[in-house]
Order: sequence, then C-alpha cells, then structure tokens
Amino acid sequence: KDTWDKCMEQLPSGWDIFLGGASTIRGKAVSENLFKATRFTGLHFIVYRSTCFDLLLSQECGGNFDVLLSRLIYKRNLNVYCACPFISVSGDEFSDVRGKCTTEKDDKLFDAYEKHVKKACSEFTSQG
Repeated sequence: KDTWDKCMEQLPSGWDIFLGGASTIRGKAVSENLFKATRFTGLHFIVYRSTCFDLLLSQECGGNFDVLLSRLIYKRNLNVYCACPFISVSGDEFSDVRGKCTTEKDDKLFDAYEKHVKKACSEFTSQG
C-alpha cells in the first residue's frame, strides 16, 4: 500500500482536515503514517471533510488561509492530520504567498520539517 492508503486507514473518525505536506508543522505523531498538527504553514495539498465546512465558512480570513486554520487548531476547533512521509511537496516555483520563486533556503526548511515529522512517526512506531 502507498502512503495515501495507509493514511486513509489510520485517520481517526474525528478528523476534519488532512494535509499531504506542509512548509512548517508542529504537533505529534499519532501513528506510523499520521502526524496530528497543532500548528502549520503552507497548503501544498489539503482534503477538507464536511465536518469543518460550517466553521470555515463562518470565519473572516483577512490574510493567509493556513494561518486561519492554525488559529482554529490552536482553539481546538479543528482536528488536522498530516501524512508521514509527506505525499505532497513544493518545487522551485513562483509562490503567490511570498510573491517570488521559492529558494534553496525554503527547500531546506521544508526538508527539515519533513524529517521532523518522519522522526516523530518512526519513534511512535518503535514505541508501539
């Protein structure tokens, strides 16, 4: 099975949003292939479940949507999970958010967070 299939099997019943990857992410591993986010930036790949539609549509964003989602996670209004390893990555392309092309520095930051998530998930697996 690929990572997508494993994630879909391991998602708990109360999930609201599934991320394929993120530029930055904080949280904890909850399975071999899932990381529960407490904060993140970057929407490279996202699946919304109907459980969060009313909440999201009732919000005034006024900025970057990933920042709004992180705020809602922090307030414990959203259950957001991320794939481990990431199944979506950003390339050296123009970023609408940054208004410029991504750089090698951006790639190194992304790689560091992906390694952080992989390490947490592997530690979860070795403890289980």
